[in-house]
Amino acid sequence: MDLIEANPDLKNINAGTLTNEGYYTSLVKNDRVPVRERSLTRSLELKAQAEKLIPSVTQTFSKNPTQFVQGVAPVYLQKGKGSHVWDVDGNEYLDYPMALGPIILGHNYPRVSEAVRAQMEEGTVFTLPHPVEIDVARILCEIIPSAERVRFGKNGSDVTSGSVRVARAFTGRDRIATCGYHGWHDWYIGTTTRNKGIPKAVAELSHAFGYNDLDACEKLFAKYPGEIAAVILEPVVATAPAPGFLEGLRALTRKHGALLIFDEVVTGFRMGIGGAQEHYGVTPDLSCHGQWLPGGGGGGTRRYHGHVRRDFLFLHLWRRRDFTGGGQGDHFRNAGKKRFPPSVGRRTQALGRFQCAGAGVRGRG
Repeated sequence: MDLIEANPDLKNINAGTLTNEGYYTSLVKNDRVPVRERSLTRSLELKAQAEKLIPSVTQTFSKNPTQFVQGVAPVYLQKGKGSHVWDVDGNEYLDYPMALGPIILGHNYPRVSEAVRAQMEEGTVFTLPHPVEIDVARILCEIIPSAERVRFGKNGSDVTSGSVRVARAFTGRDRIATCGYHGWHDWYIGTTTRNKGIPKAVAELSHAFGYNDLDACEKLFAKYPGEIAAVILEPVVATAPAPGFLEGLRALTRKHGALLIFDEVVTGFRMGIGGAQEHYGVTPDLSCHGQWLPGGGGGGTRRYHGHVRRDFLFLHLWRRRDFTGGGQGDHFRNAGKKRFPPSVGRRTQALGRFQCAGAGVRGRG
């Protein structure tokens, strides 16, 4: 408001723009999409109950009703098969989000489901380590360019927070430069509008910069010389990285003795079997992965002035329908690995076909 008061001409900058022009054009010129009759009786009953019991209706913000068009999107899902899901009222939908990311092979993929049932018979929660921890870690080190060692965690927020703590411990610095979304823990969420309850002293140690804005990140290093422990970012967001952006961050962090952390919770195993770092050829010091097959995975090395130092690394295990702590998530992951090892992804060239198809769709758009 201060900016507008100081520059009143800004009020007229969009005066000639028709608000919601695209929507208006679609109403006037395009054929209306037939409305499919459906019942949401049971769905709305459950939502009314949840509103009284659960803050924000659901346990996951990305499933919150505010994230979907009410009256159009389904409300409560009951089951899934392949690329389709059914809600509690029996309505069938094509599931584009695919469980918000992790269901790469589709819901209830037969070979994975069989392996999970077999593992359930052997048990899933033990007091001591299980051999599968070694199996999964070895595979991830083979797949992910930055991975030398692997550490498992429970969710994306825990893993990105763990990587930030590693960076601070390693460099002896406190400040973090961030770009993208990295979860709900204090160090990150304090940089957003959802910062109520975050101590000011904590929020002031994290500094956000815009995606593809290398100059902005460089200015942070100039403003806080010798204080930034790491740069953490999603290597790809809604748009692709500009030429030289990721490479520039790699060079910038090495120049200033900071770590480069890739948050590959979304891009890992998708842009390439080794994630965005493999696709773009830029290797971070730490990487966080998740949303993968029956779980997720990732790891990283820590590079400091050209010397690789092996240390404990954090891996994101994310399964939407269970809390994976200790080792039980590993068993489900192993089940999927036995039936559909990641090496198959390389042999089938499936990712390449998806990328070509996507490029075709973008070209027609």
